[in-house]
Amino acid sequence: MYSTADIAKRLGCTTQAVNKYRRKVEKQIGKRFGTPDPSDGRRTLYSENEVSQIAEMAPKIPVTEASEEDCIDAELIDGPDTYTPIAPERISLGLRHATLPPAHRGDFDLAAAEQAIADVEAHTARTAQRGDVLLSEFAVTEMLEAVADIKQTVATMKANALGDATVTLGKQTENRPSSSG
Repeated sequence: MYSTADIAKRLGCTTQAVNKYRRKVEKQIGKRFGTPDPSDGRRTLYSENEVSQIAEMAPKIPVTEASEEDCIDAELIDGPDTYTPIAPERISLGLRHATLPPAHRGDFDLAAAEQAIADVEAHTARTAQRGDVLLSEFAVTEMLEAVADIKQTVATMKANALGDATVTLGKQTENRPSSSG
């Protein structure tokens, strides 16, 4: 059983080209190729017979060895091959092609994250403290207004009681008969 990548390596083309050739053969035959890979549901595996049918659809590119003269000309133009590939220090995902550079991701900075958390907590504490102060000032103001209202009510009640007492005393002195003789 072969994957699309295996067939592409075997044919010397890309996996997109293999899929194109496979679709052409499937269209001609009228049946779908491949079975799902039991170890990885995203992949499809093809039998040897299906691989040979796909290979027949692929264009045949004759491979001829380069002549000595062509090799010398290429070396004179390009120079000797002095390129030495250096393996990356860290790869997060496997690369599809060895020629692609690995993606560079910044490392997680734990100290910076802890500092950011501390800053947020300090800001939250300051905001909560300010809220407490404002709420306390509001409560004190409301209580002072309530106390002033109660004092006003008590003063009004005293004045009313005093007025009532005066009126009552005044009526009592008017109702008494004079005892002169």
